[in-house]
Amino acid sequence: MSKRAQQIFTLLIIAAMLLPVFAGCVTPDSDNSDTSVNISETESEVQEDKGDPVTEPEFSTVISTGKPYTTSVEAGEKYPDSYGIELTDNITGPAGSAEYKDVNYVGYPGGTLTITLDLGKIHTKIYEVRMGYLSTTNAGIAPPSGVKIKISKDGRKYTDAGEMTIPEYVDGDRLEAVFTSEYYIRARYIRLEISKLNTWIF
Repeated sequence: MSKRAQQIFTLLIIAAMLLPVFAGCVTPDSDNSDTSVNISETESEVQEDKGDPVTEPEFSTVISTGKPYTTSVEAGEKYPDSYGIELTDNITGPAGSAEYKDVNYVGYPGGTLTITLDLGKIHTKIYEVRMGYLSTTNAGIAPPSGVKIKISKDGRKYTDAGEMTIPEYVDGDRLEAVFTSEYYIRARYIRLEISKLNTWIF
C-alpha cells in the first residue's frame, strides 16, 4: 500500500427524516493539499479529480467527524439538528420503525434534499461514501429513492462522482447506502443529492 493516505468519507444518514452522520477515513502520511483548484465540466478537468486506482487499504480513518455542512432544507421543528453537527457526530439513532422520535435523529421534510459537507481542506485519497438511514414507511417517512454524489475542490464548481447503491428495503432497520469509487477522489467538498418521495427522511 502507498504511504499516501487512504481515506474513506462516510455519510451516515439515518432515514426517512434523516440523521446523516458524515464520517471519513484516512491512513497515516496523508497527502492533503490546501490549494483550491477550479473544476470545470470538461472531461480533462474531471480527470484531475481522479487519482490512482483504489487498492485495498490496510486500515482507514474517519475524516469527516465534526465537520460542518449545509443543507438545502431546514430540519423539522420537532426533529432538529440541535447543535449543528448531528449529521457528522458519528452518533446514530436506534433501529425500529417508531424510533424516529429519538433525539439522535434529524428529520427533513419532503422533496429533494441536498447536503454539502466541507472537509476543511482537499483530501486526495477519498474512495468511499456511506449513508446510513432509518428504513421505514411509518409516520410519513420513506427511505431515499436515489443519492447522487458530487465533489468539488473550491465549493463552487462540482463534478459528478457517481451514485450510491441503496440496499433492499427492510422495515424498521437502519440501513446503509454506499458509493465506492474505482479511483481515489481529490476533493474538499462532498455533496449528496438525495431524491425521495414527498415524505420525511431521517
